[in-house]
Amino acid sequence: GMARQDGVYTPPSSSQTPPASKESYLYREYEYLTATRAGGQVSFRYTRLMPNQASGYLQLGYSLLRAFHTTYLPGSAGTAGISAGYTF
Repeated sequence: GMARQDGVYTPPSSSQTPPASKESYLYREYEYLTATRAGGQVSFRYTRLMPNQASGYLQLGYSLLRAFHTTYLPGSAGTAGISAGYTF
């Protein structure tokens, strides 16, 4: 779709005040949904075997997302994470 072109907008009557407009949020969301992106992730997992056929693990990870030709959003975002778990 096109920003501000794909919805039905009803103008307020003469006794109503028009709602406040935050067009920057509209453009940011539109750009977020339609921007060309590339990304990747890397993770490392350490697993420790337990005597009862189960295992515990600790995992570290990082992901990076890069958006191209953006105006309203930052060009890249990274996320780091840590998780611990138990498998049986």
